[in-house]
Amino acid sequence: MLNKALDDCLADRGFDRFDWKDSIFPVTTPNLLNSPWLIGPEEKLFSAEIELAARATRVEEQLNNPPERPAEEVRAEDECLAPGVRDSASDSEVAAVTTPAGLVELEATWGEHLAEGLADLGDVREFTRCVEDQKSPALNGRRLEDLDLLANERATSLGLDDGDLRGLQEFRAWELSVVEALRACVEPQYDDAVTLLAELSTSFHERHRAEVENLEQHWSKVRKDADVLAVGQ
Repeated sequence: MLNKALDDCLADRGFDRFDWKDSIFPVTTPNLLNSPWLIGPEEKLFSAEIELAARATRVEEQLNNPPERPAEEVRAEDECLAPGVRDSASDSEVAAVTTPAGLVELEATWGEHLAEGLADLGDVREFTRCVEDQKSPALNGRRLEDLDLLANERATSLGLDDGDLRGLQEFRAWELSVVEALRACVEPQYDDAVTLLAELSTSFHERHRAEVENLEQHWSKVRKDADVLAVGQ
């Protein structure tokens, strides 16, 4: 049960559980390789997702395998849970909160809008050739289209696929080497891309004002209800 009211109730009784906000994850960004001109010098192409996944793993592990607790803590949790058990959200209700109607479609539309708006800055195929012609050691002789697979292999070899972040620094060093190779082919267009991004954001909002406002109202309601939301695990 992920529930701010439950966590606050336990804290009032002297039992700290964990910060309920650790179970809420930010929206991820579109795949920048589809719009490479926005790749910045410190871009976290893969490591941001790895860190989020590690957070999710820690929360899930704590929920599924809680540490042994004294009897008085177990009793306090039962007492805190009792008033809200009937109101625990079902999986479908949770999905309606975290992924409201229209969100996935609007995210896909934004990705298309972004790619189209930046298309005049260069051909993505030319960008790919530029990167591959550098023969960066970070790509290990692989094609750019294999970069996701290469990142997964590197993360697995460093033990990053099970929530253990001890290999993250080494992974980040490799990731920055990849970004350096990408940036060599992005740099001439980067400033123009950043300028266009603001214009594209404005035009997208104007074109999809109703959808955006509907989602904003949804998130606003979620924030107002945050104190009483219960999320079943």
